Amino acid sequence: MDDLAEATGLSKGSLSGAFGGRQQLFHRVFDEYCGSVLDATGRQLRDTDEDAYARLSAHLHAAASATAADTARRGCGCLMTKGTAEPAEHHPTVAERTHATVEALHAVLTTTSRPASATATSPRTRTRASRPH
Repeated sequence: MDDLAEATGLSKGSLSGAFGGRQQLFHRVFDEYCGSVLDATGRQLRDTDEDAYARLSAHLHAAASATAADTARRGCGCLMTKGTAEPAEHHPTVAERTHATVEALHAVLTTTSRPASATATSPRTRTRASRPH
């Protein structure tokens, strides 16, 4: 709340009042965050089957690079991870939203990985295929 108050120039009381309380504010931020993660993943991965492997590979490399590059927040983790690990056990709304987001991400990744595995052209795949048996 201190960071939000400083960033917006509003008092903590005004922020809580505008959103109905701290918990409601957190739920709104958490929902927006989960939605943005799902939307970004969907935009990165949904396209034709022809380049599914390249899209999936680029997505996973970008996620790993972003995580590794975030040295200032390495101990924090993403909001969905932190929100799930900490308040979810006490707040069913957070647990439900996380579950729905993870299920939706799973669907997007599964949809992309099926054609990716069928058309994979990674160096490992080519190497295995070209080896004598």
